[in-house]
Amino acid sequence: MSFSRLPASVRQAALLACLAAIPAVGSFWWHRAHRERDGFPRMPAAGIPAWREAIVWVDVRSPDAFRRSALPGAINLPENAWNEKIDGFLDVWEPGKMIVVYGATGDESAAIGVARRLKKEANIADGIMILEGGFEAWEPAKP
Repeated sequence: MSFSRLPASVRQAALLACLAAIPAVGSFWWHRAHRERDGFPRMPAAGIPAWREAIVWVDVRSPDAFRRSALPGAINLPENAWNEKIDGFLDVWEPGKMIVVYGATGDESAAIGVARRLKKEANIADGIMILEGGFEAWEPAKP
């Protein structure tokens, strides 16, 4: 049976499905290309419940924002307080344990800055991720 012999409604539905797939495929490739553009993989907020205990959470928001609300067990390490707080982080972190850094929102610049310092200055070569969407992405989905 050729495509032209199918009922018009079936052909239209197939055409719409193909057209709808174009943006989805484009979005997939764009996100894939940009996901690790800075060298740090992203963790979707949906992955938090499954990984909560196996990760050291690093909150780069201000101390005030951290005191108001944070991921349970997170360590506050804002970049502007790096020198005062890095030793406290290193006391908690164990080699081989995953680190997920997060800021307030999807603007990941603060989280990326701290992740880079952890890699270069704290000599943590592997296992550093960025929480996709920051604290805002986790808060609505928190258990």
